[in-house]
Amino acid sequence: MEANNSSQAKISLKTSVSLTIFVLFITLILVIGYWAFWANISPAWTGFGSYNEELNGPRSKTLWDWMELLLVPVGLALAGYWFTKVQKTTELEIALKNQRQQSLESYLDRIKELILVRGLGPNAYPEVNKLATTLTLNILRELNEERNRQVVQFLQESELLETRWRGVIKLSKADLSNIDLNGANLLKVNLFKAILCDANLSGANLNNADLRETKLERANLRKAKLYLAVMEHAKLAGADLREANLRDVDLTFAKLPNANLRYAILRRAKLPKTDLSAAKLKGADLSHANLFNANLEQANLFKANLKHANLTQANLFKTNLSRAIYNNKTRWPDDFDPVAAGAIRDEA
Repeated sequence: MEANNSSQAKISLKTSVSLTIFVLFITLILVIGYWAFWANISPAWTGFGSYNEELNGPRSKTLWDWMELLLVPVGLALAGYWFTKVQKTTELEIALKNQRQQSLESYLDRIKELILVRGLGPNAYPEVNKLATTLTLNILRELNEERNRQVVQFLQESELLETRWRGVIKLSKADLSNIDLNGANLLKVNLFKAILCDANLSGANLNNADLRETKLERANLRKAKLYLAVMEHAKLAGADLREANLRDVDLTFAKLPNANLRYAILRRAKLPKTDLSAAKLKGADLSHANLFNANLEQANLFKANLKHANLTQANLFKTNLSRAIYNNKTRWPDDFDPVAAGAIRDEA
């Protein structure tokens, strides 16, 4: 604990010193600029004002003379520093790219070896399947989105990735926080109780996936495909689900406070007793959705489609229903007036 505090104190001191130097530098630039602009009132030693050599004799070195003298070498030094930094960054990026490619190839060779030599599959010894799972979890944390997609695709085609009905490499209950699976094909994958906080799953195919009790707080699921996914008791606080396809999804008892569901498709979604407090549902399609006893307190349903939706016993305290569309099949809480709340009836 003491070592941690000491480290934090050093970082804080370094930050304070850097900030002080930066402020002093900016102040110096502003003062010099002020003197250069109002040269007539600047001190004589700056060299910005007029000077009569016949009257006062030869002028000694001024600030302006030193600036002219140092301008070229300082400029060259800064240019050299910038070039070196860019070159070093490029070299590090290339090295990291090569390292990831080598790691990917090594992983694929190892899995193929387990298949051919040790019979990796449904009938293999448990320790073989467990080893394959460990290798997979490690490689997914190490690689970037492009190579992770290759890993997942390979496992899907080899029928090794555990789905709701089959497979041997398990991702359920795994800690995959911050993982990058952008655009990955995770069709029917079993992610039961997995931890995917802050993960990038934008555009991923999660149709028919098992996401029960999965932790997806702050995850990026924008434009993700979640058709028929089972997400009971899932935790999605602050998640980005904009334009996601959630048709027929089961989100019973799920937690989505402050989630962004703008223009998401939730047609026929099961949302009974779901927490959608302060959720952004502007333009979302909630037609035929079951929102029985759902918590929509302070949620924004501006222009949302609520035709045929079941909102009986839902909490609509301070819910924005302005220009939301409903019809005579929409079921509201007792004594609730949708027109007074700004909703528009549309029987088309």
